[in-house]
Amino acid sequence: MNKRLFLKTALVSVTGLAAVSVATRATRDNSVLSLDAANQRIDKAYQLAKDSRISARCARDFVHCAQSIEYAMTGYPEHKSPWFKATAGSLAFHAFSLAGRMHHDVYAPIPGAPEVLPAPDLDLAYQRLVSALHSLAIYPEPPHPHFAYGELTHQQTLLAQIMHINNHLEETGLI
Repeated sequence: MNKRLFLKTALVSVTGLAAVSVATRATRDNSVLSLDAANQRIDKAYQLAKDSRISARCARDFVHCAQSIEYAMTGYPEHKSPWFKATAGSLAFHAFSLAGRMHHDVYAPIPGAPEVLPAPDLDLAYQRLVSALHSLAIYPEPPHPHFAYGELTHQQTLLAQIMHINNHLEETGLI
């Protein structure tokens, strides 16, 4: 193994172990990880956003989350390297799963996805997200590999998407 690959692997391993360590200290709250809870949180955020100055931000988050869910069914446009997905991506997903929550850059687009309009219509964005989540819940095929986490089961994909939605809704301050 060359020195660069060794250092890269060591860094990812240490980072992953640190993330798992932090995640296992958090108490997983399964009550916010179900489809019903996700739909309730989306509905609550939608109602609150209609009467607030952050409705455009909420609409962008709804569209971004819907894109991610749709890509789980159609395939993500770009992927991290297989090496990344097998190491850092996999470790991150498992750490998030243990904690029952994720933290990521909520302003980062999905790699290769079309840019979300500056101010999408809140009603249409809400309908798109609710429809996408419902479609994924009943999706009969195995989900496509996640661009960063790699291969996930249907249940893991639902969990990843629900945690993703929750992270965005928490960042808007609406839940």
